[in-house]
Amino acid sequence: MKKIFYLIISFILISCASKKNDNEFEKIIFHTSECFGTCPEYHLEINQKKEVKLYVEKAYEKRKIDTLKMGYYKGKLDDKTYIEFIDLIKKIDLEKSGIIEPKREPNTIILSEGSQLSIILYIKKILNTGFF
Repeated sequence: MKKIFYLIISFILISCASKKNDNEFEKIIFHTSECFGTCPEYHLEINQKKEVKLYVEKAYEKRKIDTLKMGYYKGKLDDKTYIEFIDLIKKIDLEKSGIIEPKREPNTIILSEGSQLSIILYIKKILNTGFF
């Protein structure tokens, strides 16, 4: 669970500029999509009540599906972690963040074996989506 949380934070910091955001945080949702291999699929939500909800759709252990790790999980962030999380959210430049697409030649498509990572950030009724 901590690895997933820190992964989200890393993507937010990498994809966003340092301009301050003073809007009120409502929730953030993080998704991964399936791939052609053994990528885990999960959906993570953190809301302003410090609640963490995780749904593990697919998990693998040694290239085989691990049903013991799959399912719904709930938890709560401690105050210190939540404050660190909110401080990072406030650094997001909502004007510059959003969909990031790889550069490609005209009339071509990009095929990827890796899973797609999606972050949806809800701030004071503003929906901001990023795909990585």
